[in-house]
Amino acid sequence: MSTIVSFAYYARNRGTNLHALASAANALGFDCIVVTRRTEELSNTTFFKEVVYIDRWDLDTLDATLKQLQKRYHIKSVVSEDGIFHPDGLLGATVADLAKRHGLPSQNADALWRTNNKYLTRDALTHAGLRTIRYGLAQDVTSFQSVLQHVGLPLIIKPLCGAGSTFILKADTPEEALDHFLYAQEHFQHAHYAKLLCRHQHTYQDKSGRQISFDPLHHFLIEQYIPGREFSIECIVTEDEVLPVLIHDKLSVTQRGRVFLEHILIAPPASFTLQEIEIAKRYAIDAVKATGLQNSVIHVEMRYDSTLGPQIIEINPRIGAGAIPRSLKTMTGIDPYKAQLQLLTKQFIPQSSYPIIAPPHAMFWLFSPHSGRLKEVSGLEDLDKLPGIIDVELTYPIDSIIHGDDEECFLVQCWMQAESAKQAIDTYQQAFDAVTIDVEPTKQMTHA
Repeated sequence: MSTIVSFAYYARNRGTNLHALASAANALGFDCIVVTRRTEELSNTTFFKEVVYIDRWDLDTLDATLKQLQKRYHIKSVVSEDGIFHPDGLLGATVADLAKRHGLPSQNADALWRTNNKYLTRDALTHAGLRTIRYGLAQDVTSFQSVLQHVGLPLIIKPLCGAGSTFILKADTPEEALDHFLYAQEHFQHAHYAKLLCRHQHTYQDKSGRQISFDPLHHFLIEQYIPGREFSIECIVTEDEVLPVLIHDKLSVTQRGRVFLEHILIAPPASFTLQEIEIAKRYAIDAVKATGLQNSVIHVEMRYDSTLGPQIIEINPRIGAGAIPRSLKTMTGIDPYKAQLQLLTKQFIPQSSYPIIAPPHAMFWLFSPHSGRLKEVSGLEDLDKLPGIIDVELTYPIDSIIHGDDEECFLVQCWMQAESAKQAIDTYQQAFDAVTIDVEPTKQMTHA
């Protein structure tokens, strides 16, 4: 039987994704092997043909590992969802280079560098001549003051890489902007996702060929604030096409301290005209092409500015999180994990269009009020009684450490069929009122 090899630096943290990928591989007639670190010993290996443990993650080590596996298996594809900067580089990009070295379909290593580093994403959009917001890279107070003059106010300070809307700081005055920047430089290194994803410095060239050294724990992207309605576009990217397949309309997005919270998403979109949708799709296609991504199922975050039109927040070169995979399957019939593997095994057949095949559905989340230890969540049993609710999931076990002050921790996830945007909003509010979340603050997790 042909085999898929999945490289996972943080295998335990990515357990759900790995199992979904392995399940999709099995459904397509492939075995799945996982390669991970020795410190990531997996408790549940049911889905995998074999688990291989390695100590280094440079290209030569991965190549030697793959060659050993090729002696026993017919390897059809190598894949990694991890945008992990580690001592040997960027894992996803290294796996893409490995695929190219062995003549297998690749996601394009250069594109993965540019989409996993948000400054390089902005640079790619600018180089392609796309209309985009003002931005700059700040390494210290002097460079920050210079970028501030260029970007103007209001502005956003955000990490170069990461996940979970970590440390996204909005400033409306020069004084607030400087305070936020200094705070981020001092405290971001202690954030949960920073420790996982941003510990390692790296050097890469911008589109002009200029080499830039990045320190993700202390260098920050400064960019013009984008007002307007927020949405995401789920895209399938082949060797030469970008196919927008589903738009999620973010009905409620709020800022709380140093994190932005996405409360409710609905598909198809309820807040946009057909013309706006087509304009947004065309811009997303051009933006993704500017990065060079290939053979990927991706999640493009955007806002619709009244002056600039659709604008990129970020391009995530991976399948969207939360209930996005379920939404794709329900609304379009596409299993994103199967599609990802079909792209990487030359089995994907693009369609001329991707019609909506189900009535509107929505997902919403309840967030922790702050960081700390999760003691209790009460009232979940009442949510099943709410109109349209299909599924309710507590995504963290009791006694988990929750990083709610710094990150968008989706604590309770609900999936529902919604007759309208109003029903989704009303149901969310009823759920918010019904559920009590008790999180005990811990001294170690509070910043000055």
